[in-house]
Amino acid sequence: AWLSDRARIMACDGGLVLERAQAFDTVEEACADLHLVYATVCHARSDNRPELTARDACREAAVACSEGRRVGYVFGSEVDGLSKTDILPAHGFVCIPAQPGSNTLNLAQAVVVMAYETFQVSAEIARELSPRSPLPLESSHAEGGSADTHAGSNLEADAVSVATLEHFMQRCADVLRRAEYAMRNL
Repeated sequence: AWLSDRARIMACDGGLVLERAQAFDTVEEACADLHLVYATVCHARSDNRPELTARDACREAAVACSEGRRVGYVFGSEVDGLSKTDILPAHGFVCIPAQPGSNTLNLAQAVVVMAYETFQVSAEIARELSPRSPLPLESSHAEGGSADTHAGSNLEADAVSVATLEHFMQRCADVLRRAEYAMRNL
C-alpha cells in the first residue's frame, strides 16, 4: 500500500485512477513499454527533439493510440522539474509556458492542461468521425429510399464514432493511470 490515505481522500472521484497507478523506480522503467513519450516542460530545451503545444501532442498521441501504440506523458516534480535522465526516454517535449520570469509550473496544473487538451482532442475526433448532415425527408423519399434507411446509416456512423471515441478515451485513461506518483507530490 504505497498510496497514502490522504492521497485517496484528496483524489475525490479519481480513486480508480489511483488504484490502477503503478510506481516505478525510474522514468526509464516507467516508459519501457511505451512507443511514444512526451516530457512536459515549462521552457524550451536545446536539443533536436520536437517541441509541441499540449494540443498538438495530444493530437499526435490520439493518432498513435488509434494505431495501437502506447503513449505516455512524463511530468516532473514542482520543485525540481525533470532531470536530464528523466527526459532521456522522451521523443519530444510539451512546452507549457509558466508565468514570465518563473521556471516552475505547478504539477497539478500541468496534468490538468494535458487532461483538458486530451478531452478537447477527443471531442474534435468525435466531430470529425461523425459529420452531422441531416438529409431532408423529401430528398430521401425522392431518391427512392426511406427516411428510416438514412437514419439507420447515421446511427451506424454514430455507433462507430462512439466505439472509436470510447477506445481513444480508454487509451487516454491508461496514459493517466501510468502516471508516477512521487510521495513528496501527494
